[in-house]
Amino acid sequence: MRMDFPALSWTTQASDPARTLLRVDLATPVDAHGAAAVIDTVAGFCAVAGLGAFIDSAAAGPAVCRLLSAEPHPLSLRFELDCNGLDLRSFQVLRNMMAKLREGHIDVQAISVSGAQLRFPSDPDVPLIDEDNEAGAYPQVHGAVRMGRADEDDDIFAGARRCLLVLHAPVTQAHLDALQSILRPWFMLLEAGGYALPLGWPWQLECMGDTAAQFDEKSIEINVLRFRASEEAWSALANMVWVNARELGLPVSHIEIDF
Repeated sequence: MRMDFPALSWTTQASDPARTLLRVDLATPVDAHGAAAVIDTVAGFCAVAGLGAFIDSAAAGPAVCRLLSAEPHPLSLRFELDCNGLDLRSFQVLRNMMAKLREGHIDVQAISVSGAQLRFPSDPDVPLIDEDNEAGAYPQVHGAVRMGRADEDDDIFAGARRCLLVLHAPVTQAHLDALQSILRPWFMLLEAGGYALPLGWPWQLECMGDTAAQFDEKSIEINVLRFRASEEAWSALANMVWVNARELGLPVSHIEIDF
């Protein structure tokens, strides 16, 4: 592991079994501005997780992830979360987001997660994501989601990417407007470096979201101007669409990546 990349560890032990405790340790003290950046990163992660991006396929109910409190200290920040139905591998995404904060001279040294509401593996120390473990190290697409991918082509890694959201009914402006509540958080996730590994270090890569527009009568094209991220990032988008489709009035049939 790179010495300057945040370590990630977890344990089932917690003072309050109904809460998930998150601790972020810093290599050097931060001022109020730096503490606010760390808090905003955790809040952004929780918002995306709460939309179902990292839903655990084995969970009985919907994914829940709410930031309840933040307690800043000079060399650490401690958070209390309400988490349920969350794939534990989602904290790999948060780890990448924390690493990207070094762009603002915020050096996160370690992240630790504890709580009884998540299904923790036996190994408390989590390795960095690389090309060998990438497919299983990030949260996966839920088994109920219908998502297809184009055959791999070197051209799709050049920059711009797109996917097609196919509906059971004709596309309306209401569908496009509703989809924004999912796309904005997902673009934020990409741009915050959440899926940078194993392509490169989060502080070295840049992603940029774009728009969604009607493609044909029953489909919506979602565009990413610059996609420098793991392919597993599409799973987060697919999960968010599937979890929120009914509430948003989106009659989703399936999703096609790089159609």
